[in-house]
Amino acid sequence: MREKLILLFTFILITSCQKNTIEPATVDPLLKVENGSYGNCSFLETPVYIVNKDYVIYQDCYTHKIIIADAASFGTKELSREGFAFDKNGIFVKGEFLKIDTTGFAFLGNNEKLDLWWEAKTKVFKNTTELKGADADTFPRNHGKKQKMVLNNKDANKIKIDYNFYKEENHIYFRNKRTGFDVGTFTSIDKSHLYYKDKDVVFYIDDDKGGIQKLNEVDVNSVRIFNNFLIDKNYLYSENIKIIKSNAIELLAIFPGYRSGCGFDETPGSNFYLFKNIDGFWLVKFSNTVSKRFLGKIFDRNWDPAFDVVDLHKKYGNTRINLPLTPGELALKQAENQVYSTTAVDHSPEYPGGINGFTDFVKKNYAVPKYLIENDIKVKVYASFVIEKDGSLSDIKIRRDPGYGTGKEFVRVLKLIPSWKPATVNRKPVRCLTNIPFNVNDF
Repeated sequence: MREKLILLFTFILITSCQKNTIEPATVDPLLKVENGSYGNCSFLETPVYIVNKDYVIYQDCYTHKIIIADAASFGTKELSREGFAFDKNGIFVKGEFLKIDTTGFAFLGNNEKLDLWWEAKTKVFKNTTELKGADADTFPRNHGKKQKMVLNNKDANKIKIDYNFYKEENHIYFRNKRTGFDVGTFTSIDKSHLYYKDKDVVFYIDDDKGGIQKLNEVDVNSVRIFNNFLIDKNYLYSENIKIIKSNAIELLAIFPGYRSGCGFDETPGSNFYLFKNIDGFWLVKFSNTVSKRFLGKIFDRNWDPAFDVVDLHKKYGNTRINLPLTPGELALKQAENQVYSTTAVDHSPEYPGGINGFTDFVKKNYAVPKYLIENDIKVKVYASFVIEKDGSLSDIKIRRDPGYGTGKEFVRVLKLIPSWKPATVNRKPVRCLTNIPFNVNDF
């Protein structure tokens, strides 16, 4: 009887691992990079090294450049957040290479200008410049202490894998619950302990969904981490979202999107990623949902103003030399991307046929929910969007949604709208934020 209970208990734990359906990223043909609101950064706020098959890219708030590194030995460790990376020949500091023996490397500190002090073999450096005669002991060290797992007699047979899993008596346990994962092949795929696998299945940890989420469609034999994403021989994934094909995959740049404000701002934050694969170039937005836009096979900076400062690998023959941005370039870029209100422009944007033409188009294409028609309910939905310099619409948002699917349908129709005549300032087209109300079934 006891053995049957144990088998039943084990079965419950094993079957409690959710089988997570792989879902495709949403296709958005109007997707563009939103204005980052963190210090007007052109790229992701924190330093990052993007590792591709043939080359590495270094990024910080204003910098984006290709660096030459030994691919086999290149690594960032945990200090990549400060701007450090290493290969067998030396060290990279904020993307600048210094050929040096890094034995005894230690991070000593930084300042508000993001200058980095560090030491190796008793020598002290500020960024890549050696400080002659400096004493490393006078600099504060910002080292965190590694936590050791304390075992008592009860835990004597436990072998810790990480803070999620441990091994005991030829079984894998997840937070003290026994699982059915194969002990001999069980392993963590990434350093952040999000993705794992054994010989049969790939899975990730999502506490909001109950813990272990299986990804049965991901190929176990070819799965690996690519710049914090999951990848196999077929696709690039973010948790259970299938994004684009992984064949010839490259990550070219990361941009900051929306950053939540103070108080009651519940708008989800976002980041934007520029990818290249066998099909061509892609822009992908990561927020509370994942959406993508196919850009084309040949890179064109005119796809998005954010691409003006991207430095491509020489094999694409489309590089930018003057990086990082100078203050003048940054000011020009900010001016070019400025979004005006309708009261701040010389001439407001115009829809072909005027506001009546706009209303007629929406009425013709809007599918009113049956519930509203059957119950003779009249509602109004409010939306805002940016009319770009070319007259296209971007950043479509529903500001007031009465429900019944009315807001979602309004977004769908707005994405079908023909180009407007853009707003102008000093006779030049500018981006303009517009607010539009729509009476859903007032016709």
